[in-house]
Amino acid sequence: MTGKHPSRSGAALIIALGFLAILTVMIITFSALTRTERLAARTYLSGAQSRQLLYTALNRAMLDIDAAAGTNYPAFYALGSLGDGAERLPDTLDFALSETFLQTGSEALRTAYETERDAAEWETVTAPTTGEAVGRIGYVIVNTSGLLDANAVGGTRTRSAGLSPQEIMLSAGLLPDFNSAGERIDPDTGAATPSDDALAAFVFNRENTWQRFESLRDLEMLNDPDRGDLILDPVASFSTFSHSLETNDYGRTFMGTNEATLNLDFIEEELEAISAVEPEFVLNQLRDYLDTDTVPEDEDGDYSDYSVEPVPMINEIALTCAFTFVPNIESVSDGAGGTDEIVSFVTVSNTYTLELEVWYPFVGYTNSQAFVLSIVDPPAESGSVDPDLFGTVTDWTADMVIPAGEAHPDNRFNPYDLVAYTESLAVEAEDRNSLIDLFESFQSDIEFPIIRITDANGDKVDQTLGLEFPLAEAVESELMPEIEILGSNLFNVVTAVTTSNQFTIALASVDPRLNWDGTDLLQWKESYGLGTGIDSIGEVNAEELGSVTTDDPQDLLYVRNADRIDSPWEFTYFLYHSSNPWKTFQLLEAYDTDDTRAILRNLSPFPDGPPRSGRVSPFTPHTNVAASVFLDMPIDEFMGSARSRMDADQARQAAAFFMEQVAQDGWTSGAAACTENITVADLQNAMNGETNPWILESFFRNSRELFNPDDTLYTILAAAQSGIDRNEDGLISSNEIRSTDQAILNVWRDRSSGKAAIVFFGLTDTLQSTIAGGESWGTILDAFRP
Repeated sequence: MTGKHPSRSGAALIIALGFLAILTVMIITFSALTRTERLAARTYLSGAQSRQLLYTALNRAMLDIDAAAGTNYPAFYALGSLGDGAERLPDTLDFALSETFLQTGSEALRTAYETERDAAEWETVTAPTTGEAVGRIGYVIVNTSGLLDANAVGGTRTRSAGLSPQEIMLSAGLLPDFNSAGERIDPDTGAATPSDDALAAFVFNRENTWQRFESLRDLEMLNDPDRGDLILDPVASFSTFSHSLETNDYGRTFMGTNEATLNLDFIEEELEAISAVEPEFVLNQLRDYLDTDTVPEDEDGDYSDYSVEPVPMINEIALTCAFTFVPNIESVSDGAGGTDEIVSFVTVSNTYTLELEVWYPFVGYTNSQAFVLSIVDPPAESGSVDPDLFGTVTDWTADMVIPAGEAHPDNRFNPYDLVAYTESLAVEAEDRNSLIDLFESFQSDIEFPIIRITDANGDKVDQTLGLEFPLAEAVESELMPEIEILGSNLFNVVTAVTTSNQFTIALASVDPRLNWDGTDLLQWKESYGLGTGIDSIGEVNAEELGSVTTDDPQDLLYVRNADRIDSPWEFTYFLYHSSNPWKTFQLLEAYDTDDTRAILRNLSPFPDGPPRSGRVSPFTPHTNVAASVFLDMPIDEFMGSARSRMDADQARQAAAFFMEQVAQDGWTSGAAACTENITVADLQNAMNGETNPWILESFFRNSRELFNPDDTLYTILAAAQSGIDRNEDGLISSNEIRSTDQAILNVWRDRSSGKAAIVFFGLTDTLQSTIAGGESWGTILDAFRP
């Protein structure tokens, strides 16, 4: 018999089996974990590969853009990837979410996109070292340039000289995706307040509530019916990014925007390049154009004839003599017991009136103070005028008040007349010779040394020196022949009858801006003669202006009297020459025979270059976008309340003409050349038959700075799939895909320099989840901006 216990050997077996079971479980678990991690690693690797392939797709898309556009504006709406021809993108991808980031409200963009999307092909990507196929890429590029930057356009500014994109008006009449009314969203409470002013509500919400729209989807969601109801889905006219490089000002130098910043030395150099103008004259005009007083001054603060301020200006002086000749007929003895009738004498009476006229032919500025017009020094006569009939010439001094209500009628047909001196006198002429001698004494030139206008403070605001009536010539040529005939008739009893006649001599300023030299016949025009129609008060200027049939006289004299200048185009208002009255220069090509447009070549209204964002591409293919630039644009002056603005129909017409010219001639590199290839006739057609050059010039001057020819933007729908080429045919087919990534990108590109930047990057799956979770677009950008 042995000593072994049967139960102990059974327990050992059980323990061994237990350890074996545990070991088996551990082996199986380890194997499963290893496989899971291997699969996870493979999935991560596939995802990383597809993510990296997205950048390859972006690179290829950018190469396509460079090849298609170069330094020109892209002549395409959309481009799709060209690949192996085996499979197309829409066969394996869903673009529904991506398309919410496109302006599918634009029929042209939508049609082009859909055509290219349906034809876009997958392109296989191979490993550079082994040549093995590792995935495939595809993309669709949509040219979203030439649209309105929703983050920059529109604002509270009145449409003026077009120096800020905030002046671009948004209107439901032009933009199919902009509502005619909406709601303001309170930035603190989110409460909605109805508003009939859609533009004001949109700008308020953007600047106070939403701050910025990062993508087109953002723009739609934050303006949907629950958040303002201002942008209609789908978007057609807007993008969310634009940019201008600092170099996009064509080398122009800042001219200054007020007196403190005015670059006078540089402006003077530019003026000296224009042979037809006098730099000193123009610089004084510029200073007084900007300063807020109404006293013409030079740079030292002294009175200047070479300047214009909105004050009544000496325009005309006239002497009118109303003569009455009354023969005294007596009966005398004829020596034969009868009587004869004779003219014993003729009573000559003269009611003379010395009048002066002032004119306030300015628009846009009303000077409300009273002024005093003075004949300062006694007039001097070259001969010896008979004071009994013609008065004492040296007494013809006067101070005449120009009432505030009459100082600025704002109409060239309503000058203001003042009587300086009037008197009625009478003398008797005993015979024909004495009558002739009486009037021969009137053959004496009369000079007025100083005629002056002062304002309410006593400051001199206008003056004329040495103004002289050429009475000697006028009386000899016009009046004396009549007096000789009258003398014969009046002292002949058969023909002697009471006779009245009127003689007028006048001197009228051809252009009241150029009135300081009374001896200059370029500045003053004389007229004289017999009859009642000789008083030329107001007629000379009307005649001169009437000969310039294309000029609007009310636009010829303009002052701002505010410390601001907006644009080099404003030089139109004071670019004139002292020897060319009323020939204010136009900067329009057809009227610029002296190359005054040279002032535009090198002067910029921007201290730091044009606005960096918000300007519109002049190559835009979207007529409604270009029309928005012209909408409500003033078409008469820059400043003040414009009398005429472009309505929607006019804006469409102007935009169509503008786009036609840009397509035909391109975009000029500087403002000076912007009218070279456009005929005035064509421009008149685009401006409803307008002939006034100041109005025609507004087509350029009030719109040009709102265009940026180099700003382009592209939306790229990129896709990438990683996989394994199991059948080794050199392609990645749908059944060989391991991972897929899609992204939406906005790429900005400067047309001239080729510089570019990704301004929005969103992965489709991430966008879907964050949209559902309510994350902000700022968070998306922070997470996925490369």
